[in-house]
Amino acid sequence: MENDGTKPDSQPRDPFAVDVEHALDALALAWGGEYDEIWLGHDGEWGAHRKDAGEDDVLTGATPDALNRVIRADQERRAALRLPGPGAEELREIFFPEDGDTL
Repeated sequence: MENDGTKPDSQPRDPFAVDVEHALDALALAWGGEYDEIWLGHDGEWGAHRKDAGEDDVLTGATPDALNRVIRADQERRAALRLPGPGAEELREIFFPEDGDTL
């Protein structure tokens, strides 16, 4: 049974604390096939490196959830670049507009 904080010599668990090992395991389970490194840096920033990306091409997020959202957006962008057929060009324009702005 988890401590509820009623015992004088104990502290309740912080409900907002991240279980780093479980978060890393969950991210690796979800994305380990595409990302060879997923980590929590000493600065508290979460990061991931895609297997086929350049050495300095790193995705980051302030929390495990933020990193997951960044990875998901990167995956969607990459999938759009591979889409054949009708609509593919429109998706490329959304992700890579000609004026140089990107999402």
